[in-house]
Amino acid sequence: MPKVRPTDRYKKKECPTCEETHRKKGPYCSLECSYKKVQVMPQEGKDKISASMREQHKQPDRIAHARLLQQGIAVKAEDFAIEIPDIPDLSEYEGYLKGEDW
Repeated sequence: MPKVRPTDRYKKKECPTCEETHRKKGPYCSLECSYKKVQVMPQEGKDKISASMREQHKQPDRIAHARLLQQGIAVKAEDFAIEIPDIPDLSEYEGYLKGEDW
C-alpha cells in the first residue's frame, strides 16, 4: 500500500473567494478567505423582511413613537439614569479595620 502524503490526501479544489487551487480539507484555501465569504440574501427573503417591517410600522404604538421622535420628546435611556453616589472620604473613620467594627 503506497503512503499518502498529507498534501495529497484531499482532491484539488478551487477556493470560491480567491479562486486559488488547493488541496486542503475545506472549500477555502485559508482562514482569511473563509472570513471573506459573501453571503447573499435572495430577493425573496428581502421582500419577506420588507413586508413584515411595513406591517410593524403600521401599528399604532410604532406610529406614536415615530411622532415622538420627530418632535424630539421620545423617552431615552438617559432619562432613567440614576446618579451614582460618591464614595465618602474614609479618613474620618480612622481606627476601623473591618466592616464589622462600624
